[in-house]
Amino acid sequence: MAPTAPNKRKSLRLKATERLANPLAPRKTHRPEAAVSDAFIQSKRDKQLIKHSSFVSKIGKAPSASARKNQKRRERKKLQTNLESLADALPELTAEEISRGEAENAGKIRHRSLRSKPGALRRKERVVRGEMERFGMSLAQLSSVKEVPVPAAGGERMMEDGGADENKAPGQGTANRFAALRGFISATMDQNPAFAAQHRAIGGNGAKGA
Repeated sequence: MAPTAPNKRKSLRLKATERLANPLAPRKTHRPEAAVSDAFIQSKRDKQLIKHSSFVSKIGKAPSASARKNQKRRERKKLQTNLESLADALPELTAEEISRGEAENAGKIRHRSLRSKPGALRRKERVVRGEMERFGMSLAQLSSVKEVPVPAAGGERMMEDGGADENKAPGQGTANRFAALRGFISATMDQNPAFAAQHRAIGGNGAKGA
């Protein structure tokens, strides 16, 4: 048997006209076998089926125009004020206050946040590790410098000076340590050639004067 095209669904207007054409015809045909017995509603599965079918019918049925019209919506609260009225309510600034604010903002430096680039944490860790190694080398070089004791000329001078020699010895050791630190920093630090030439000239003049 050849397949037939499905019939189109009747519109509401066509159904109403068919109902009005024969007002004596019953609207729904009664079928005795269609009555639902009480035993059907007692089981749990039947109750779930009834709930599911009612839910599907609610969401599947499109709301009519009258139903949408009957839905009352709460009116939106209108704003009592606008931005212009709020701006008018603010006190006006005097010329002195305006000039003071401009002067304060003129001296401020605006810092722009740096964009994070991939590998920034690794580079930071590398720099910190290098600085820690350099600091450790500086401490090792400072600790390797020994304090030079000041030789005493004789017992009489020691008696005359009293505790002066004891204070000179730590000062000499501290000077040696700072000299070693300056030498290490100058050896490991990038220096401008102009400053390096000036430093060498000063050192040469000092050696000649000595």
